[in-house]
Amino acid sequence: MRPSNYRGQFMSIYTEFYSGILAKGYTESEIRDSCKRHQTRTVPDWFDGTYAEYLDEMHDFLNGL
Repeated sequence: MRPSNYRGQFMSIYTEFYSGILAKGYTESEIRDSCKRHQTRTVPDWFDGTYAEYLDEMHDFLNGL
């Protein structure tokens, strides 16, 4: 179970970590919404296969550089 002040502690770390982004004028809400949008794991339109296959191909490509 999380302590009662967990959210406050998390938000202070979050704010500290993203201070560069916040300094550019983005709000914490905008940052959180952006992070949520990128959690959806989808295969790019140009790749014909599953997401697992895509990850394998990207792994092989990056390790071959």
